[in-house]
Amino acid sequence: MQQSIAQSKKSAPAAETPGIQKKDVSAGLPDPVQLNAILPDAMQSAATEEEEIEAVPVNQERHEVWLNVYDIDEFVGRLNTSCLLDANLGAFHCGVQLLGDELFFAWGETDSTGIIRTEPRSHSVHVYRESISMGESPLSEREIRAVISHCVGAWPANSYHPITRNCVTFAEELIQRLQVPEPCPPWIRGAADAGNVPCLLPVADCSWSWVKWWCSTEPASEQQQA
Repeated sequence: MQQSIAQSKKSAPAAETPGIQKKDVSAGLPDPVQLNAILPDAMQSAATEEEEIEAVPVNQERHEVWLNVYDIDEFVGRLNTSCLLDANLGAFHCGVQLLGDELFFAWGETDSTGIIRTEPRSHSVHVYRESISMGESPLSEREIRAVISHCVGAWPANSYHPITRNCVTFAEELIQRLQVPEPCPPWIRGAADAGNVPCLLPVADCSWSWVKWWCSTEPASEQQQA
């Protein structure tokens, strides 16, 4: 009798609560192999979304860039206005205005930088003519200063050449590196482009070499006179 009771206990089905259906909870779980394949993709997707959120700049300030153009002096300025500009032979000095300063490239005898900073539109020698908006740079202030730092090292003063490496070519390179939407107007290169031809460039090289020699010997002459 006891044996039959024990057998009946083993074979008796488990009691179910009325109104509640029995559900196999293991049926909704993914296979372990599938789970291992899903997790890396989900983690990578979340990481990608986080990187995209971090890459979006929040209220990044835009910096406008100006090209300031000067006549070499008052006499050349009158020539520029009357005839040289129309003939694409204008002679100009250029500076780039950004972050509250104006930068330009000038000649010097040493290999220290030829980049000079000054108050905008107030060159001490050349005559201010006009300012041309180059648009806004998409670079941050930190990136702009990195561009300027690169130019400081790449433009030594003794590398200046009046035809091939001057204030105009520096302004063009700096503006290009700032990624502004507007290009430099071609008329600012008038006189330099006219001299940058095979028949005139050797003459310009010889003349520039003489000018540099004269400038380097002038202080020595003054010391001898003293």
